[in-house]
Amino acid sequence: MNNALTRHLLISTTCLLVVMQTMAQVPDPTRPADAPAAMSEAGNSSSQGLQAIIVRKGKGKHATAIIAGQTVRVGDQIGEKRVMSITENTVSLQNAQGQETLQLLPAAKKTLASPSRAVRYRASRPKGTTQK
Repeated sequence: MNNALTRHLLISTTCLLVVMQTMAQVPDPTRPADAPAAMSEAGNSSSQGLQAIIVRKGKGKHATAIIAGQTVRVGDQIGEKRVMSITENTVSLQNAQGQETLQLLPAAKKTLASPSRAVRYRASRPKGTTQK
């Protein structure tokens, strides 16, 4: 009985290790098709790329970007590089070697949602119904 349990545990552990190794080699399915592949840890801090840009319009408008997991604004530093400007689609960085522009999904087109369409949609649904 003990021998059978040990053999079953050994086979289960081996299968689990094989599955984990296979999963480690699968690329991220949520990564956009045209996004660059992940860089190695040896690269500079901006080598992991621009992840998000948040632009607030109106009074005191300011933009924020997320680069390699770090939230930055104009004037902040990412490693050796200083953030020079942030637009809706790009972040410009500069260091002693020159300027670099990071783009946020260049193929994506951003449009503002129309509030009137959302109101019409909600008004067209009977009360108490939910979306499936």
